[in-house]
Amino acid sequence: MKRILNILLVVILLIQYPNYIFAFGVPKEIKNNDSVAPFLTEDVNRIYIVNMLSGYTTKEIKDHYGMNLPWQLEDGKIIDAKMIYGQEGLIFIFKLQVQPFVGAHNPIGTDNFTFKVLNNKIILEKYEHVESFPIPPYLKQYYKNLKQNY
Repeated sequence: MKRILNILLVVILLIQYPNYIFAFGVPKEIKNNDSVAPFLTEDVNRIYIVNMLSGYTTKEIKDHYGMNLPWQLEDGKIIDAKMIYGQEGLIFIFKLQVQPFVGAHNPIGTDNFTFKVLNNKIILEKYEHVESFPIPPYLKQYYKNLKQNY
């Protein structure tokens, strides 16, 4: 009797939740190492550069806002990029724009970072706070360490 109930339960679950069928086999796209949702090459390049520079934004964000705040990698923008042939080798200049947020992605500012990449060394050349947004009132109790202007 238990066996029949177990089989019946499995059949009902399979009928109600057809997406769980992946548990019984690997989708063809994954077997072939193809991305299920492919990105454009430009997006991959942008996200790679933003990811490479992201670790160098933490100190400036903490100094300006008074605490560490996250920002979404996918939303980081490269607003300027230059390649210069210098005596030391190739010099890359990237201007990155991010929006640190609180709560469920409520931006509280816009910040620009200018980076110089020379001989695989990343140097923060300039930090600029561009714009501030008020913190939503219902979140203020959770972000008491933010500086007073938020």
